[in-house]
Amino acid sequence: MEISTKACGTKPEKLSESREYWANLPRVSLPVLVGKCLNFDLAIVAAAGLAAVCGQMWPVFAKFDGEKGNSVALAMMITLAPRPALFAVIFVIIALIIRMVSRLLSRPESAGGHSVIGGAYSRILPLGMFVCFLLLPFISWGCGKPPEITLCAAALFILIMIRRLT
Repeated sequence: MEISTKACGTKPEKLSESREYWANLPRVSLPVLVGKCLNFDLAIVAAAGLAAVCGQMWPVFAKFDGEKGNSVALAMMITLAPRPALFAVIFVIIALIIRMVSRLLSRPESAGGHSVIGGAYSRILPLGMFVCFLLLPFISWGCGKPPEITLCAAALFILIMIRRLT
């Protein structure tokens, strides 16, 4: 089945990037799931998850130039500690809703005779991700999770901020 790029409004290379993006999420959660199933120490499981996220952000075979790591870090934390991660994702969902509503309420621009939903570029989603990862260690601590998980969440925040600044 061929996906029409005209209907999607995206270029073919963007579609392949999207497929790669969704394929990376299980790769990051897999080390955490295997470690949990084999009853490894929680610190080892958290370290394996952090290593997988670092591998996504700084891949060796791409000359250490990878993704920002937001979605894979969330996938890893949802696998490691679902309740705190899902509470933290609320801020990302709020940012997505604000972004979508502002784009839907803006005037559609005309592009080649077709109506395109657009709107001004918004930085609300990165802000939602920032708040999510900033509060994740505190939410983890508040939910009574072990210190290993709370430290892992704090390390994720630091790693993501380092990646955003580099």
